Amino acid sequence: MADRRQRKTKIAVQNAFMRLMLEKDIAKITVKDVATLADINRSTFYLHYYDIYDIQTEIARDTCEKILQLVREQDFDSIVRDPYPLLKAISDYLTADPLLAKFLLADDAGLYAEIQSALCTRLSRLYAATHPDIPAAEIDTSITFATSGVFSVYAAWFRSDRSTPLADVCKQLGLLIADGVRPLVERSV
Repeated sequence: MADRRQRKTKIAVQNAFMRLMLEKDIAKITVKDVATLADINRSTFYLHYYDIYDIQTEIARDTCEKILQLVREQDFDSIVRDPYPLLKAISDYLTADPLLAKFLLADDAGLYAEIQSALCTRLSRLYAATHPDIPAAEIDTSITFATSGVFSVYAAWFRSDRSTPLADVCKQLGLLIADGVRPLVERSV
C-alpha cells in the first residue's frame, strides 16, 4: 500500500513540476509552488526529492530509460532496416502522457537535448558492440543525425495543429532514416 501511495505522490509532484515548468523558468519555481499544486506539504516533498532540480533529473532519467527499454525490446538491426515500429512505440509512449510530451519537447525545458544526448550515447554503444567493423565516428554521426531529426520532428508535431496523424509522421521518419531523402528528391524530378 505504501508503495502505491508513494508512486501516486511522485506522479503528482512530477505533474505539478511539469505544469509549472511550462509556465515559468525553473529558477522561479519553489518547493512550495510544487507542493501546493501537487496538494502535498513540503515535508512530504522532501521525503521524495532533494530539490526542484531532482524532479527534473528523475523525469529525464525515467524517460530515457523508458525509450531505451523500447529500443531493447526490438532487434537493433531490424530498427536500422525499418525504424517505424520503434518510432511508433516512442510516439505511443509520448502521446499516452500529453503533459510529459509537451514538457519534454518544450524549447525551454532543457531536457530535450539532455535526453537526446543520452540516447545517442547509448544507441551508439549498442550499435558499435554489434558492428565493430564500422568506425565509431560514423556510428556517432549517423545516430546523432537520426535522433536529432526524430526529436525535432516530434517537437514540431506536438507544437503544430496535429493535422497529420503521428503514425503517418512516424512512417515518413522511418523512410527517411532507412532510405534518406533521395526517394523524395527523385519523386520531385
